[in-house]
Amino acid sequence: MAKNWKEEYIAAADLIERFAREEPERRYGEWDDFTSIPIKDPFLDRIRIACDEVHELYPPTKPGAFTSEAGTRQLLGLARELRERAAAP
Repeated sequence: MAKNWKEEYIAAADLIERFAREEPERRYGEWDDFTSIPIKDPFLDRIRIACDEVHELYPPTKPGAFTSEAGTRQLLGLARELRERAAAP
């Protein structure tokens, strides 16, 4: 069964948060799929593109990290945008 747009936003926010927080269950393949495949929904696609650019805009400062602390804050802010949009009436 297809998810509605609010469920898609929440699922994307969950993924972004897992990745940003470097949680053990994050999967690079899942992240790569999200950031590399265009999405029809313009708002979600803008978030996708912004996530994909974080690594270059905020280079990692620690070996093995995806991004810097500023980049992590940026990712969490994008996840918050998705949750706010999903919560709106």
